[in-house]
Formats: sequence, C-alpha cells, structure tokens
Amino acid sequence: KQYIALDYTGSFSNSNDLYKARTNIEYPNNPAMNSISKGLFPSTYNSDYNDVGLNYHITTDTLGSSFELLSDYTLNHGNSTNEANSSFYDASNTFIRDTSFKNQTPSDAKIFTADAKFKKIFKNGSSFGFGSKVSLTTIHNAAYFAYVDQDKWEDNDAQNFIYNYKENIV
Repeated sequence: KQYIALDYTGSFSNSNDLYKARTNIEYPNNPAMNSISKGLFPSTYNSDYNDVGLNYHITTDTLGSSFELLSDYTLNHGNSTNEANSSFYDASNTFIRDTSFKNQTPSDAKIFTADAKFKKIFKNGSSFGFGSKVSLTTIHNAAYFAYVDQDKWEDNDAQNFIYNYKENIV
C-alpha cells in the first residue's frame, strides 16, 4: 500500500595537472626570425556534487486512490584554477620575454524540487486529482583573471565577471 525511497548520488573530484609545452617556430626563408616558446600550464579542479531524492507513495483505498510525493535536492560546488606561463626565446636561444596569466572559476548551484499529487478514484471509474510543484534554484558562477606585470600578479578587473541567478517557481 505504501513505499518510501531515499536515494543519494555523490561525486567528488580533486585533480592537479601540470602541462609542459615547447614550440619551435621556424622560418625556412629567414632563419634569423626563428623562435622558441616554452610553457608551463598548471591547473587544479575541485568539485563536489551531492543529490538527495525522496519518493513516497501511498494507496489510500481499494479503488487505487493515491498520494505521491517526489522531492530532490542538488548541491554542486566546483572550483577551477588555471595558469599559463610562457617564455619566448630568439633563434640563438636568447630570452626575449615572459607572459603569465591565471584564472579562477568558482561555481555553486543549489536546486530543490518537489512535486506532490493526490488522485481520488470513484466507484464509477471517474477520478479527481490535484497537486503542486515547487522549484527553487540558486546559481553563482564567477571568473577572476590576473596577469604578471613586473614580477607581480595584477588583477584584470575588466575580464572578471560574477553571475548570480535565482529562480523560485511554485
């Protein structure tokens, strides 16, 4: 006549990577313009995803009338950091310049949904039903950028952004 179910899904990620690159740029007709680029590109990514669901159903009479409740709550948190460090050299392997950039992209999402419904079945086979739904969503995403200027990290406010979204539907 009735059941209740509770489920959980989770995913957790923590990664650190370091990529290296070397690029030789060659000009066959003008070897004096040849150059070399060497780069280091460290990155991190951390993420936690959690979802809890509830499912409840009860049959209220022998004709099959019923009440049902479905609910779900999701919480997702992520944070990524990336960096690009490049050094440039001329054809004789003489240092020309460095460039360094980094960005960080934190994100959070919270979503709650619920759906409740009742269905009454009558002896003559007709039925009457009603229900309700709710959805509550909050999302926060951002991106922060920086570059190196004279051996010091400087924020690049012109590139930064913050995205906040909230939606409540009943």
